[in-house]
Amino acid sequence: MNLSDEVKQTGDDKMHFTDVYVGVVKLVIYRLFRLVFNLIRGIFWILNGTLLDQWKANDPENYDRSAQIYDIVYRYKFDLVLGQASFEDFVLIHPRFVHPMYLLRDECLLYQVTPTHAIFVQVDDGVAIWRSEHGSFLRQSQFQLAKNVITLPLHAVVRLADELRPLDEEKLIFIQNTARCGSTLLVRMFELTGRCMSLSEPDAINGICKLAKARRTWDAETSQRLVRAIVRLLCKSDSSLPRNPLAYVLKMTAPSIEAAPFLAAAFPEAYHLFMYRDCISMAKSLAIAAEVMPTLKLVSLLGSISAKGLQFAVSQMGCSNTEYTMKLTGHPYETGIVLYSITVRNYLKMLEQGIPIAGVRYEDLADDPEYFIEKILKYCQLPVDLSTAALMALRDDAQRNSPLSISSLKSKNKNYSMTPKVAEIMDRYLQEIGVPTEEAPVLPNTITHRAGYDDSQVPDQGSGREHREESASITTDKQSTSARSEDGKEGKPTSQAGGVRKVKLITTLKTTKTRNDVIVTTSRIPKNNGVLSRETPMTDPEESKAPPGADDQKSFSHDTGDSEVPSIHNLVDF
Repeated sequence: MNLSDEVKQTGDDKMHFTDVYVGVVKLVIYRLFRLVFNLIRGIFWILNGTLLDQWKANDPENYDRSAQIYDIVYRYKFDLVLGQASFEDFVLIHPRFVHPMYLLRDECLLYQVTPTHAIFVQVDDGVAIWRSEHGSFLRQSQFQLAKNVITLPLHAVVRLADELRPLDEEKLIFIQNTARCGSTLLVRMFELTGRCMSLSEPDAINGICKLAKARRTWDAETSQRLVRAIVRLLCKSDSSLPRNPLAYVLKMTAPSIEAAPFLAAAFPEAYHLFMYRDCISMAKSLAIAAEVMPTLKLVSLLGSISAKGLQFAVSQMGCSNTEYTMKLTGHPYETGIVLYSITVRNYLKMLEQGIPIAGVRYEDLADDPEYFIEKILKYCQLPVDLSTAALMALRDDAQRNSPLSISSLKSKNKNYSMTPKVAEIMDRYLQEIGVPTEEAPVLPNTITHRAGYDDSQVPDQGSGREHREESASITTDKQSTSARSEDGKEGKPTSQAGGVRKVKLITTLKTTKTRNDVIVTTSRIPKNNGVLSRETPMTDPEESKAPPGADDQKSFSHDTGDSEVPSIHNLVDF
């Protein structure tokens, strides 16, 4: 279907592509320079024996000298924010080979994975590169602050990971998202608890999962070993961390949701969250953000040329999906609609397949941030007292250390119009893809919506969660409090008789289930009533609505006893 015949674009509704053309020209010049440089470098490597040493490093018998360190001569990315981490981001020269254990230093962290090697970057001593103070997105801060690039053959990656202590997968929290939905803020909330290691968009996970999906020569066991090794190396110990972190939080890029089933298979005990936002609000926000993310403009430009162009552009965002057969109109919102449909459809598909993943909603964060973070902490079996420190993230812009900062985007805010005709076409597009079209939908298994989730039904995770419910003191604002369970008492939440809770998920999906020992059945009801409630007696939808006055709690300042939730300065209308 060709939508361009149905929409007339005029004035400010057009997206301007001058910066994209300039960026593409710069990219071509950079790639040509890098190609010539590598050819000359290769001649020197042949003469001085480096090429032979490199070939030997790929032999498993030479594990002790398989890590190759490079010095950086030059670096360039077409898109600093959205561009995938790549070995081609750098022009490099070779100084030496070292033992893989060198990569366990605090200043070394995984950057990307290729079909043959893992790519690490090394930063200056004392820089905890994963912390948001160095950059709102890990791949951005790694690219900008990298001092050296280090490669390691994949066979050595698995062996190196095996030398680390086993990773407790129950501490893993993977956050999928639609983009422009507050997921970066959520990651910072976890970081500010002081008890979690939070990585915002580590590209290496997406890279290895895409390879595992594409490489037919890898069997399921090999693929899972590689995925587990990559995650283990990302979550390696860091001197800036507490000795025993309560959780490792990994926020993925939006298109990376296609890798979520691989992560669920490799880490069956890990937690999975999906953060989303109303489609049109998200699309508007992404249209503004496109002014500093040329890859998004490229999607719009190529997608308006042909359906094949759209498929290619979507793949450049890191998404392997090629089911998009539409030609775009060129409206600035369309790229956001495409990304929203990719992510939401994959989320719904995961629920249908029985993969345990919970929805968390941007609108719920805006309405009541305290309630929002407490529900997430309970679901992940983390002490609720961490919410006080987590809410400090609302004091400043979570993306302040990136081109997506509020101050940067304010100057680029444009009043793109959304005519009824365009809205009609967008709705039709979403219907054809198979995702909800209503305004601000509450998707199935959303745990943060007041009218949609029963507090008493936080899933019991079994006996393996004691480390999350430890009663060690947690210092917040110089005041120590102990971890508590959902009923306010120390210890774990108790399950019903027999250790199994039976709940009913009211949704429009045919089949799904929640986490490990929660049995779920389904029932068809009208939209926006996805309510998780006790099976007996069945909760009346009217009784599941928010308590009186809940709709009035939009001032972002709440009475928390000894402390006050700070005002939200980084949730804006774009």
